[in-house]
Amino acid sequence: MSLTAALVQISPTLLDLGGNLLRHVQGLEEARRRGARLAVFPEMSLTGYRIGDVSLDASARSALDRDLRTSLESLRKALETLDMDGVVSYPLFEGGRTFIAAEYVERGRTLGVHRKVNLCNYGHYREDRTFTPGEDLTVLRPRWGAAGLLVCEDLWHPVNGILCTQMGAQALLVPSAPSAPSREEIGANLARWRLLAGAQALAQTCYVLCCCGSGPEGAFHGDGGSFAFGPRGDLLLSLREGDPDLGVVDLDLEGLARVREETPLLRNERNDLILRTYGRLESGNP
Repeated sequence: MSLTAALVQISPTLLDLGGNLLRHVQGLEEARRRGARLAVFPEMSLTGYRIGDVSLDASARSALDRDLRTSLESLRKALETLDMDGVVSYPLFEGGRTFIAAEYVERGRTLGVHRKVNLCNYGHYREDRTFTPGEDLTVLRPRWGAAGLLVCEDLWHPVNGILCTQMGAQALLVPSAPSAPSREEIGANLARWRLLAGAQALAQTCYVLCCCGSGPEGAFHGDGGSFAFGPRGDLLLSLREGDPDLGVVDLDLEGLARVREETPLLRNERNDLILRTYGRLESGNP
């Protein structure tokens, strides 16, 4: 079995939910024309990434939450009409807390929602000031196989990819929003991202699909340059840097099974050793 997936690298406008929804639907329609059955969007693509920089009182939060629910319902209906799956990211307001969420929609139905577990609090990122970290990793089983959902910084902590693949994930789907102070710095930033993602794809014998936001937002510029790696660490897809783009990639799931049989890294993982070591660390006795 194979799956054709699209990375829909849009350039969202901060808090323009109507315009951003239109970009999503147009991206879905183009992805479907190219044969895709799954579309992955960037981190916080429905609202724009830098929503953490906007001061929202209780009334504004409530209004945004209401508008988000309306946009999500429209997006789910579009996926149902197109007979597609999609991964979309947005701020999730829940019990007085705000999470960075990634939702997997299977043909119009919410299959699961991942709450970003590792918030970025270095460089020019201050997510920890606005958002609450999630407490669980997310592996879902859509009709085509098994997918681990990670969001941006989650990918920079390899244990997340290890655990997702140990839980059965064949692909890591990663909405992201890396940015740089200028377009000239995008290339170096993306080089680090690709080194990291390719190594994880190789070490975990899985596909890694990372969709990055693009275009200017505030004082920074979204990197774009979305990419996909295969289970041998090979770069399968690379999109335009800094600007909107869309590309498709075929995931050979039968081929993945052969790679995992030939290179049984997942089967050989010492989970017992990992559990014992983490247990000692938790008890303060490394």
